[in-house]
Amino acid sequence: AVFMRSMRLVIIVFFLTHLSACSFMLVANLEKRSTDRFDFSHNSWPMRTEVLDEEQQAIQPWTISRLYLTAMYWAVTTITTIGFGDITAKTDAEICVSLFVSIVGACVLGYIIGNVTSFVGHDDDITRAIRAKNRRMKAYLSRRRIPKQLQNAVRSHFEYAWNSGSIIDEESVLQELPYYLRMQIIHFLYNNLINNVPFLQDLGPDCVSIMVTKLRPLQITAGQFLFHIGGYGDEMFIIDSGEVDILISEEPEQLRATLGPGAYFGEFALLVDRAAKRTLSARTASVC
Repeated sequence: AVFMRSMRLVIIVFFLTHLSACSFMLVANLEKRSTDRFDFSHNSWPMRTEVLDEEQQAIQPWTISRLYLTAMYWAVTTITTIGFGDITAKTDAEICVSLFVSIVGACVLGYIIGNVTSFVGHDDDITRAIRAKNRRMKAYLSRRRIPKQLQNAVRSHFEYAWNSGSIIDEESVLQELPYYLRMQIIHFLYNNLINNVPFLQDLGPDCVSIMVTKLRPLQITAGQFLFHIGGYGDEMFIIDSGEVDILISEEPEQLRATLGPGAYFGEFALLVDRAAKRTLSARTASVC
């Protein structure tokens, strides 16, 4: 957002400067002595700004590029209120154009200062919310004296969640949209997930829309247990990347299977009986 606003500001300033330069060139053309392209009046600004060639013996002939470049130089110094004084307005037409460009320059300068101040001092609502949550999270971890390794894991999870956009209440946003728009957005966002998870493909669109908006991104380092045998099941997991080991027993360790992207697990204890206990353990085999 900041980059786009900056580019828009640059384009607007350049466009106004270009128009100012063209206006100054138009004044010189209106004051020509003949139909010759560079036969300017002796009192016009091109004639007052003529320069000698490299040998300092003859006046450099005007070209379109040099005329435009000189006019752009005048426009920049006028709009930015620098005004070196080497190119000044003498004729009535030049004075009128200079007055108009000076007024435009004052407005542009205020616009630039206002936008730069906005870039530096203000963020959008999402950025402010992320920074506020980040400060609260750091204060909590510090106050509770959480070990550094665990702090890093917590920060990694929150950064992943924020980058995934989960700080936005996606469910409430989608509920405000009409059905056909909601389905199009869900299809666009979760098409790969729906295609990779078999049981989602068998569900109706209404059920899929409810389920996918309940999903929350989770990033876990290798070797971390997602749940243990005997724990109560209150959530299921879908693997987007990485691998997870499913264990029949932790001591001694007995591996039942290793699941990869698109696989899901933990649904039995969740869907069959809310009071059911886990019969398996799940541990990340890599970063997931």
